[in-house]
Amino acid sequence: MILDVESDVLVIGSGGAGLRAAIEAEALGASVVVASKAPAGMNNSTAVSGGGFRAPIGGLTVEEYIRDTMEVGKEINNRRLVEVMAKEGEERLLEL
Repeated sequence: MILDVESDVLVIGSGGAGLRAAIEAEALGASVVVASKAPAGMNNSTAVSGGGFRAPIGGLTVEEYIRDTMEVGKEINNRRLVEVMAKEGEERLLEL
């Protein structure tokens, strides 16, 4: 199917990262189109993982989440991004 659509932002993929990008772009006033090879929520890493994201939900403190994530990632994770996920992850996941 070919569509002729205009927008300020084109997001390729309807996984968690793509949807977060679309939400943020729209919040900043951009018109957004999300293109996906499958129906929304049916063919992406978010769907495959069953929504099994890691965020400090259900018992972990922010500090415990950061420590555990850095340890499991053998300390090669981007610490700043881990901290953002620890502090904002639950809220951002609920937005999806």
